[in-house]
Amino acid sequence: MKKIIEENAVSNLAELAKLDIGSSDKKKLLRDLEAVLEYVAELQSLETDETSSQKNPPACGEVLSADNTLRPDEVKTEFISELSTKQFPEEHNGFLRVPPVFE
Repeated sequence: MKKIIEENAVSNLAELAKLDIGSSDKKKLLRDLEAVLEYVAELQSLETDETSSQKNPPACGEVLSADNTLRPDEVKTEFISELSTKQFPEEHNGFLRVPPVFE
């Protein structure tokens, strides 16, 4: 594995991030950073001339051509006033009364 990043660069990064890193952790961080940088280098070497650019992706409506499958909103007041009140044991002045949660 070739050296992509030097150990003093890890020390400088730790100092900038205000991290107190021991020497064993510094070596592990150095290996991890080298692996990440190698992966980035591998990604940079990929041939991307034939791929489309996503700098300005199309709007969502242009990508998805599906129609709106949601139903329109319909107000149903009978649900609240009739069905719900039948399930509650008490009602007071048009309000549903529930047992207290806190005592």
